[in-house]
Amino acid sequence: MTNSTSFDLYLEPWLTARVPRIAEYSRQLADFYDWVRTEVDAQANYTDRYAPPALETYDRNGEVVNRVVANRWYDQQHQELYRRGIIGLPYAEQAPHLLTFAMGYVLSQADISLHCPVTLTGAVAYVLSAHAPDAVRQQFLYDVARMDGLAKTGGTWATEQHGGSDVGATTTTAVQHGDRFALHGLKWFTSNANSGLALATARPQGGRKRDGRAWSLPRAQSSGRWWAQSLSHPSLERQARHQRASDRRDRITRRGSCRSCCAS
Repeated sequence: MTNSTSFDLYLEPWLTARVPRIAEYSRQLADFYDWVRTEVDAQANYTDRYAPPALETYDRNGEVVNRVVANRWYDQQHQELYRRGIIGLPYAEQAPHLLTFAMGYVLSQADISLHCPVTLTGAVAYVLSAHAPDAVRQQFLYDVARMDGLAKTGGTWATEQHGGSDVGATTTTAVQHGDRFALHGLKWFTSNANSGLALATARPQGGRKRDGRAWSLPRAQSSGRWWAQSLSHPSLERQARHQRASDRRDRITRRGSCRSCCAS
């Protein structure tokens, strides 16, 4: 247990005044703060100085795998974050999402390299919860929101070199193979490249230039490869149409990228 009375003497009253249910998690936040400022901070210092992540291009059989290998301490703490509910609490207990943002605020002060994949996993969980068809939601949401120490992390793969942050400019295409799709294209970098479930942007084969859609890509445990399933949903289609209309009005192509925690 912690000796702290608050995870942040200024911020916690401010959050509680706006979202009263935050008070129900005061002890949990204080315990989380104590864990971060001791265990996570120590791990971050060790990782930065002695055991940074490394790219493993080939496996022992000479096959191309291109995976990022982190030290065991980092991996254990990464999974511990999900066990503590940094993603799952809003789905398991209908906790306010503001709670997980407060946890992320604390975490980022000790190890931003842990917070980065957490935010991406949170984004994947939210898209699955709010926008995915029922069958896709039921198949994948539990995997990224579970709190038993076995959660999959999420990634978002959208940026292409020619389009930057303009996801409508994607040239990656989705080719149907039965009830699944194969995506063909090149993403300029992949956020959380080691994720167990990623969301990628692509347009259906033969689709219009800006007919971009989101696709879920679960990693196959046996081969480490991904197959895509469409996340096409009326709300996403409306957003895509609105984006195309906005693009026609202002003809602005937005460009940019973030390289702080992504694999290019």
